[in-house]
Amino acid sequence: MPIRIPAPNAAAVEVRIARIEDRDRFGERWQYHPLTRGADGWWQADVRALGLGDGVHEYEFVLDGDRAHPIPDPLATEITRFGGYRGLLRIRGGVEDYPAFDWSDELPEGRQLPADDRLVILALPMRWVEEEDLQPRLGTFDEAAFVHLDRIAELGVNAIELVPVQDSPGTLTRVHATRFFLAPDIDMGTPVEFAWFVKKCHQRGIRVILDIDMTRAEQSPLARLAPERYFSEGESFQYEQKVDGQYWAREYQFEAARRWVEDYRIDGFRIRGFATIDSWEFIQQFRDVTRGTALGRFPDRPFTVISEDALARPVATMDAPTNPNHRRVVDAIWNIGFRDEARRLLLDRIAPGWGEPPRRDRITALVSCRGIDRLTRSVGLVTAPAGDSRLMDHLLAALRQDAGQSHPTAELEAELHRRALERVRSAHALLLTSVAIPMLLAGEEFGDLDGVAAEGGSAPRSVHWYRAEAPGHRETADAVADLVRLRTDHPALHRDEVDIFHFHPTIDLPAAGGGARVFAYCRTAGQPLGSPGQVVVVANAGPQDYPQYGVPWVWHHWRERGSRPGAAPLVGVGNGWADIALAPFEVRVFETW
Repeated sequence: MPIRIPAPNAAAVEVRIARIEDRDRFGERWQYHPLTRGADGWWQADVRALGLGDGVHEYEFVLDGDRAHPIPDPLATEITRFGGYRGLLRIRGGVEDYPAFDWSDELPEGRQLPADDRLVILALPMRWVEEEDLQPRLGTFDEAAFVHLDRIAELGVNAIELVPVQDSPGTLTRVHATRFFLAPDIDMGTPVEFAWFVKKCHQRGIRVILDIDMTRAEQSPLARLAPERYFSEGESFQYEQKVDGQYWAREYQFEAARRWVEDYRIDGFRIRGFATIDSWEFIQQFRDVTRGTALGRFPDRPFTVISEDALARPVATMDAPTNPNHRRVVDAIWNIGFRDEARRLLLDRIAPGWGEPPRRDRITALVSCRGIDRLTRSVGLVTAPAGDSRLMDHLLAALRQDAGQSHPTAELEAELHRRALERVRSAHALLLTSVAIPMLLAGEEFGDLDGVAAEGGSAPRSVHWYRAEAPGHRETADAVADLVRLRTDHPALHRDEVDIFHFHPTIDLPAAGGGARVFAYCRTAGQPLGSPGQVVVVANAGPQDYPQYGVPWVWHHWRERGSRPGAAPLVGVGNGWADIALAPFEVRVFETW
């Protein structure tokens, strides 16, 4: 495989190479080899012609004799850092030789990776993986596997979205932009360690979805080599204009994505900044390339491309005449509207104005993900990895405001904390039974909080893993884990059908007018209400406490899932009715047989 870089404006390009073992005389033992220019402005050299000895070599490029300012390889798949960043070449017998990673035990006999309709995704920012003295620090692939993977498996999720792992100068910051798009972050681990993490996930039946930001780069070698080909302004990629007859930025991202699929066997991508990229043709091609690569190599495995679209345009997931080539652009989009409406619902802050849909219609849209025609095309969430306060922080801030206490007494704060935790459980009950692929942000499952004001939208800063064992949080985590298992295992939740069979007659009235907020729905599996194998949800989205509420009930056998400790059982009273206790803002979930 040749060494190659784009440098259309250079008159001469050299690659300089030294053995890693020669770092005791760093800078003194470089070997310089000229590259040959092609008609397309790419320069290359055949590794076999360089006469390199066996071992690991670091390399970089020198343009027009400027040896004081070398440039690293933007196509490097493995990097090193020592007085700068360089690519690595592993040589044996004069050619590149990368020991094959052993995938033979990746999927135990009988193990299959879950289809998209069974997914429950955990978004895991790598900078949150490790804590030291209760302070977040950079996580590594081996720490993610050794410290957290068993915990994640116990939660029951079957997909991890890593946020993100491509090498970046902003690894520990909230603003991520990639430096080397084909290489794992040097501070997180080696390529072998990342491959091992993926294998360990697959052995547990957990898919790995890679978070990627293709809006811009930071400190990319391409900005020095050929900025006019790849960027529109600064290091913002441009995908719409051809330069010298080609879409260079598109091809660069395609090459990077193929590498992640082929070398690391990832199971999908989540594209950041879909609206910022603003090139549906490019994203559609990206989906075609990545799905084609994945299905060509692993035809029996599922693969998905998800977009984070701030403009929430579900048409991107459909075959529609307004889309490029009249085809879908991505497989699924984040349903940001679910987050916003679920948070309003759990605070009784859905207040339709003049000409707006009534409350019952908004609840129907929430649980059915109206506007998206299949559950696999919508990713529901209650907290996003960036730009949101944690749900627990959001709820506590609102509850303090409602109580008129910005600094409540310890006794009141404990009570507000308890109420907020109960609503975290209720939020996940809605999320995991609605018609969408549910995505949990790490820490939300046990009601983590940052302790910051929520109304300004402060993004989560870390996961306080120790809090998972705290009183109240442990019970919340257990309830959410039970609901996660229900979502991954129950066939009715893998289908699109939902029947909202009950609204309290006053649900559309204002709370001041005595409006009750109780509703109930069934994931029917396409069968009539009352059939076995259904999931039934009864929700109280208001402040009233109902020790005994009569709800229509036509099922004969049921079991509650993800219940609140101490909740009274639902009791069938005959004639198609049941009595159920509903605490304020409580959501109760039942499976039937």
